[in-house]
Amino acid sequence: MGVQKTKRKEFYIENEGRIIIVQEFVEGYTIENNTGDHKRTIECAGVLGKLTKALMEYPELSEDNIMNKYFTKERVCNCIEKMQNLKSNIKKDNKYKEQIEKDINYRMKILNHIKNNFDFDILDKLTKLNSHGDFCSQQLIYNEPEEPTIIDFEKAKKLPIVWEVIRSYSYIDKDAKDGDINIKTLADYFREFSKYIKLNEYDLKYASYLYLLQLTGSTYGYKEYNEDYTQKGLLDFALFRTKLCEKLYEKAEEISLELTKQNIISQKI
Repeated sequence: MGVQKTKRKEFYIENEGRIIIVQEFVEGYTIENNTGDHKRTIECAGVLGKLTKALMEYPELSEDNIMNKYFTKERVCNCIEKMQNLKSNIKKDNKYKEQIEKDINYRMKILNHIKNNFDFDILDKLTKLNSHGDFCSQQLIYNEPEEPTIIDFEKAKKLPIVWEVIRSYSYIDKDAKDGDINIKTLADYFREFSKYIKLNEYDLKYASYLYLLQLTGSTYGYKEYNEDYTQKGLLDFALFRTKLCEKLYEKAEEISLELTKQNIISQKI
């Protein structure tokens, strides 16, 4: 992966609360989000699997309070309030006001359903491992025939590993360009990752719900565009993520069934 050891024979240093990992300069190219065909998408899962396996040799990283930041009932309640505040503060001259209000209403519907129906205690059963923290296609430098090189470990931490898996899938598969989920490809993606890291039954059953929890409560993109109309790219990103929320919400049970029936677990829990 091009990772170098420090003079102290360690793989990383921590400076002012931030993790720094030095890498070799690598020639190559990157790809845009959601441009991966099936082969490249599955290759990405393999790269993540190998990385996660390699990071098991590192000292245990901080969880950086990730569970409280994204995956608690209290956070869901706070996000509902944030959505309501954002909706009430959309500027009258915002030409996407109607679409943003529609998206916010839909997200609040999902958040309220999660708040009233989801068993948050189940998240304690998920596999938590050292990981990149922001693994996606744009963190890969390609230089065939070698495997891609991974960059940007600034957000590396210990986290529920299926969050990293399903999130990275959503940013590379060309079929997910409009926020859709190709469940068969997603199952193949999990299967490839599972060649390197064992996942348990809770990981597979609740992967889509975990990602939905993190995505739905974010106002990122809407808030920025409402404050600065030149940030259309961020608005487009927010619109994409709402479509992704919609598909995850609609297909959550189907995804869970497909992942668990595909014989991804290499041995019984």
